[in-house]
Amino acid sequence: MKGGDLVSKVLARETVADAIRVFRQDEMPSRKWSRATAEGHEITLRRIEAGLGAVALGDLNVKACAEFIRAETESVRSRQNIRMVLGWVLACALEEGWIDHNPAEATRKF
Repeated sequence: MKGGDLVSKVLARETVADAIRVFRQDEMPSRKWSRATAEGHEITLRRIEAGLGAVALGDLNVKACAEFIRAETESVRSRQNIRMVLGWVLACALEEGWIDHNPAEATRKF
């Protein structure tokens, strides 16, 4: 079974950008957001992609997520929004079998 062994997981180098691509293609259309909501989340996705897009999912941990969220903004509301959207993106990576847990969910709620 493809991806069913540890060697496959170590050699696979999917990135956060790959998870964002899956989220945009598979998740966003089904959410049926208003145009304004979709545009707002797209701005957050671009921020995540700029900051974490090149990071291999296997290298992403709770500390990296928390540091990214804190570094992006000092606004409590914006931090919570970034945490939420990052969690959605990483949930897609989890569903694809690229990671075993969602590190964004373990970060502090603001």
